[in-house]
Amino acid sequence: MKDKILFQDFLTDRRIYTLNESFWQREVRQLLADHQAAEPKALYQTTYADGNTFHDGNPILSLKLNPRKSLRIIQEAAESNPPDISGWIEEKTEDTPTYHELVISLELSEQTKNTALQWIAAWVDDAVNVEQMELLLG
Repeated sequence: MKDKILFQDFLTDRRIYTLNESFWQREVRQLLADHQAAEPKALYQTTYADGNTFHDGNPILSLKLNPRKSLRIIQEAAESNPPDISGWIEEKTEDTPTYHELVISLELSEQTKNTALQWIAAWVDDAVNVEQMELLLG
């Protein structure tokens, strides 16, 4: 069974890009609803000074989840077969206190979406620490 690519032309069609952004916001906020007391805030600027969006997929979504954790999703054009996904943890030291960011880079398909959402669900669980998350990411 072939893995279905989602939002195929998001980098070339602004309407699809906007739908794709909304998809990620909805999916991640649903996961956060059970784990977050406060509304997470966007972490990275994704617009130029004139207000136009970068439309480059890096990041397609970024959130500061709490003082210790953040999330960044980088979405790329689907060119691999099967679609590619990888994840890692970055330590961010430019803010005080230092925090850790789960970075997920993927070509969005049904399968990579499910993997990403599993990783995000684990990351938002306060019981999961950086070492455990790195083991999960492989």
